[in-house]
Amino acid sequence: RRSSRARSGAMPTPPSLQALSFDALLANVSSMTGEHVSALPEHVQLELFEGVLARGALNETVLGIFQEAARKCAPLAARIRSLNLKPLPPRPPATRNRWLGDNPSWY
Repeated sequence: RRSSRARSGAMPTPPSLQALSFDALLANVSSMTGEHVSALPEHVQLELFEGVLARGALNETVLGIFQEAARKCAPLAARIRSLNLKPLPPRPPATRNRWLGDNPSWY
């Protein structure tokens, strides 16, 4: 007779195909276009956006993809607006002088 301890050591159930597919989609969202995202059902667009936020993977490129998709998806547009995101200021030009070389000793 086996004890209940033996049963508690059972292997966890593997992730579903849907969960694996969603994780792959989430990992590759930066290579998608707004058109690709807008072709997905609204609830998937929202889950994908929330997944990007949860991973801390939102950058200007990814935001642009979702903003393009949000033109056709009102709930996504509302969620993006709710974050009250502001554009980043332009980056200053490189301040390193070429005559200093790539690795000056005082840097």
